[in-house]
Amino acid sequence: MKPFRIALAALFAVLIIYGQPQLHASHVSTVNRVANASEGRITETDLIAEPQSEFESLLKLGEDQLFEQDFEGAIATFSEAIHLDPKNAYLYRLRGLGYQKLKNYEKAVADYTQAIQLDPKNPQGYAGRGFVYDLSQRYQSAIEDFTQAIQLDPDNALFYADRGYARQGSGDLKAAVEDFDQSIRLQPNNAYSYTGRATTRQILKDYSGAARDYSQAIRLNSDIVRDLRTNRVRNELKHRIARLYIARGDVQYRLDSLADKQAAIKDYAQALKITVSTIELPTHKLELNEQYNAQYAVPVTSVTLCLLWIISISLHEFGHAIVAYWGGDQSVKTKGYLTLNPLNYIHPFLSVIVPGIFFLTGGFPLPGAAVYVDHQQLRNRRWRSATYAAGPTASLLVTLLLIVLFHISLTWGAAYYWVSAALALFATLHCLFLIVNLMPVPPLDGYGILQPWLPARVQTKLQKFALPCLILVVSALWLFPLLSLLGYPAFPIANSLGIPDALIFDGLKLFNRWYAAFTMVILGAIACILQRQLLWQLLGELLRLFNRFEQAVIAYDKALATKNDVDWVWRQRGWLLEKLNRYEEALVSYDQMIALNPNDALAWFSRSWVLEKLNRHEEALVSYDQTIALNPNDALAWRSRGLVLKKLKRDGEALISFNKAVDLAPTDTWAWQQVVWALERLKRYDEALLLCDKIIDLKLNNAWGWHERGWVLEKLDRYDEALTSFDKAIKLNPNNDLAWQDYGQFLEKLKRDDEAIAAYKKLIELKPNDAWAWQKYARFLEKLKRDDEAIAAYKKLIELKPNDVWTWQEYGQFLEKLKRDDEAIAAYKKLIELKSNDAWAWQKYARFLEKLKRDDEAIAVYEKAITLELRDSTDWGLQGLQRCGRTLEKLERYNEAIAVYEKAIELKPNDAWTWQNHGQFLERLERYDDAIAAYNKAIELKPNDAWTWQNHGQFLERLKRYGEAIAAYNKAVALKSNSPWAWQSLGRVLAKLERYDEAIAAYNKAIELKPNDAWTWQSLGRVLAKLERYDDTSAAYNKAIELKPNDAWTWQDYGQILEKLKRYDDAIAAYNKAITLELRESTDWGLQGLQRCGQALEKLERYDEAIAAYKKLIELKPNDAWTWQDYGQILEKLKRYDDAIAAYKKAIELKPNRVWAWQKHARVLEKLERYDEAIAAYEKAIELKPDDNLAKWQLERLLKQQRRVNQLILP
Repeated sequence: MKPFRIALAALFAVLIIYGQPQLHASHVSTVNRVANASEGRITETDLIAEPQSEFESLLKLGEDQLFEQDFEGAIATFSEAIHLDPKNAYLYRLRGLGYQKLKNYEKAVADYTQAIQLDPKNPQGYAGRGFVYDLSQRYQSAIEDFTQAIQLDPDNALFYADRGYARQGSGDLKAAVEDFDQSIRLQPNNAYSYTGRATTRQILKDYSGAARDYSQAIRLNSDIVRDLRTNRVRNELKHRIARLYIARGDVQYRLDSLADKQAAIKDYAQALKITVSTIELPTHKLELNEQYNAQYAVPVTSVTLCLLWIISISLHEFGHAIVAYWGGDQSVKTKGYLTLNPLNYIHPFLSVIVPGIFFLTGGFPLPGAAVYVDHQQLRNRRWRSATYAAGPTASLLVTLLLIVLFHISLTWGAAYYWVSAALALFATLHCLFLIVNLMPVPPLDGYGILQPWLPARVQTKLQKFALPCLILVVSALWLFPLLSLLGYPAFPIANSLGIPDALIFDGLKLFNRWYAAFTMVILGAIACILQRQLLWQLLGELLRLFNRFEQAVIAYDKALATKNDVDWVWRQRGWLLEKLNRYEEALVSYDQMIALNPNDALAWFSRSWVLEKLNRHEEALVSYDQTIALNPNDALAWRSRGLVLKKLKRDGEALISFNKAVDLAPTDTWAWQQVVWALERLKRYDEALLLCDKIIDLKLNNAWGWHERGWVLEKLDRYDEALTSFDKAIKLNPNNDLAWQDYGQFLEKLKRDDEAIAAYKKLIELKPNDAWAWQKYARFLEKLKRDDEAIAAYKKLIELKPNDVWTWQEYGQFLEKLKRDDEAIAAYKKLIELKSNDAWAWQKYARFLEKLKRDDEAIAVYEKAITLELRDSTDWGLQGLQRCGRTLEKLERYNEAIAVYEKAIELKPNDAWTWQNHGQFLERLERYDDAIAAYNKAIELKPNDAWTWQNHGQFLERLKRYGEAIAAYNKAVALKSNSPWAWQSLGRVLAKLERYDEAIAAYNKAIELKPNDAWTWQSLGRVLAKLERYDDTSAAYNKAIELKPNDAWTWQDYGQILEKLKRYDDAIAAYNKAITLELRESTDWGLQGLQRCGQALEKLERYDEAIAAYKKLIELKPNDAWTWQDYGQILEKLKRYDDAIAAYKKAIELKPNRVWAWQKHARVLEKLERYDEAIAAYEKAIELKPDDNLAKWQLERLLKQQRRVNQLILP
């Protein structure tokens, strides 16, 4: 880097000289040129005065010698001048410059030091000495001198740049960047500073910033070149500019985007164009010139293009043939079109004449081909269109493959630039071929796709123009330059696929039509040779070496058709078929090998491998056993056998195989790992731990050993040791992302949240673009309620996986939890956009809209979900149908819901869960007999399923058929005695039958199974209260509160118990706790709590607080009739009759058929002596409920009272 810097400094100095020639006299300008050519820093301030006349000639001579690079002569001359004037600091600086150029740094430092002593206020002496220190890697001394120079001349941009280079050398990169920044601010057109900052940013891996700075340096140096008049300096500057292009190319290659890599290739090409005829590039820059002009690039490109073209054309024609064969034309098989043999696709005109014409006219001598399909044999016109479309489809796949290969080649670096250029040309030619072939002109494929859909008479007329049109298209390609007329559409397509024009034209330069013609001649000669077995075998090998596996298999098949007893041909064929994932055919090859040589262990091993790929594990195991029988010391066979046994979940036998593999290959790390994992699956953790220690002792894979050791210790609940092991694993391999992941999960388990966060951050640092890592991190932050950070993590996850439906779902749920409703809706909408045909996604969105009380929108979305779910009538859509039924039920579209449930039963009549869902629905419709039949059917299908019996018991309990419910619960308990839910349900129904002792026994059993369930303790407390065992009751409630201290209902129940015990102060405290908790629940789901709160306050006669609670409830749920009715009651108690009447009226308005509201309304009207209105209200209550005796009695009483009053009034 140092010579490069010095050269750039020199070039920058040239700019100063030629831009300001008027500064000094001729000899002074000469000195300035020489000094700047070496230092890049002598300026006008250095020229204190004109040299004295007595040594003027010596000074001029020395300056000229410096300029002519005669440094030894210049030193001698300046020494003589110093003898004449020993106090001249300027002379010491010039002589120091000469010593510097000869790399005699000690003498250079001595001269610059003398200059400083003679002229301590001149910054040039410090700058010169600092530069020498920098060259001799004494960076700290250099920094101190440059700092002194800056203090003397703070506006000198070059001093800051020089100090930046020194700081770069010392490793203080951030300070170096700051110095370059200041230099650029002082002198924005200083290429020297931009180059320094670019190299520093490159070291800091700020590749984008480095690329920008190199661009500025290139621009500024290019401006200098245009103004230069000296050829030597101009050529040197061009050389430096080429280096800058290479440097920029290097940093752009390190960036991720395809555009940056393409730009890098352009930079390398530009560097070559600049230097190819002038100065040879240094070898450490990838020898671009040599690689780019490699003699083999042109022939390889030309020959490969011909071969690829033949293969592509063969695939194109094969596509036509295979689809025609599927469509009913059996003749294509007898014609050999299904063999992928290019000879079978030869067409006299397209394969011979057209390439000949192209060759003679200077074009591409690439052949065409054709297949003859009997369209009458095709089943219908869809098949005819498909047959024509198959060829372009095959060509499109080849084109896409070439584009993929092109993009892969971009990552190989500049040394393989010619490969990228060749692939760019190949891909563009295929684009051109597709454009031409898809033209709607007979007889091209584009027309063929449309032809079957045209009227017969139109087809007949157009068919007459087939040959003329073909000749016209060929003539267009012949008469006009290849890539000028028809090529214009190909270029934008290629560009859109990431192929730049420059690479396409460079690829054209690599194509030689003579090589192509020679290739075609050779291929033609080969085709004429007698097709003997050996020839096919050699061809197969050649194709295999070039990874042309499909064609190689065909060649081997040809060889075997001639002579089928050559086992190595079968082996090669089987291996290739494996590569092609054609495992059944590979198995045939290996079976044939075994038939030829039953003792071939390799054949048996290969057979085992293929059977494993086919998931025929039992057969694979037999083959591995035979392999081991033939070669018992084959460690790989033992290990593979163990893996098959692992897949068969026969871990004990797998362990034996893995142990044998370890015995045979004690350094096989993978085998050791398999032994450890087998022991872990067998839960033999102590043995696994010992084996991890052994792996660590043997130093096979220490980091993995410590990592796995930590995992095993975690399973053994030895957390401190596990933590130590994880720490050790990370210390040994701090860049192991899996270790950091497991470490983070372990710390999360230990609730060491800050450390877990740090581990996950390290995981992300190692794999910043790994979506799973960000997902894990986001979930953990969500768990810790660090909401802003979690949102940022989710956004990063979405950035990495913008089209992942599960990511959007999780994000939406998280936003929903945070009540960020608008953002949650946006997330759910994105989920639907990505999975628009997924009913579950629509239903998820609908439920959220329903929660937001956006009912109209929710209904519309539910209907969309229903439409999608009804469409899914296959077996796998059963769950969707069940969801659909519940949705229809929610919308009160019961007839449709019944149809859906019946459809689900029709699809899976033996699914107990489906019958249970159907029974629950029928129950909600109050079709109890049908519901019982459905539940009985579920039990019939799964008579030994505890959950089914429990659901049946709950149904019977809801019907108040408690005896049958107890029988069902007892059955559930008998089937699953460790189910706390079954015991809870049994206790509940026993309590309803006042069989309290049995209920207590059931609840105690549930508590034994699940001691931390607050609801069970609360239920037990209620039963104990029924038996007036208040001390035990209090203990049960205390336990429930301990487990669930923020449950208002538990506190309220407890308050009632305390009240019965006449512990009024404690009861009031419990009620207050319940009130506090319930008042806190101002959300929709907390409404019931508020209502209970009002009732509790009313009971305590704390009416003002009760009224406040009801007002809050009304504010949250203004359309709830029951709330208005309760509010009216408390107002009535307070004798606020007018307010009570208003509340009752609101309740009646909301629920006009509520009898109890009319009765209460009538009672308050009666108290206000508004008897007529009261009578009308009682009559309305009786109208709604004719058998309401209380309302009748109240009305009769009021009417009698009115008659007596009237009798008293009448005379």
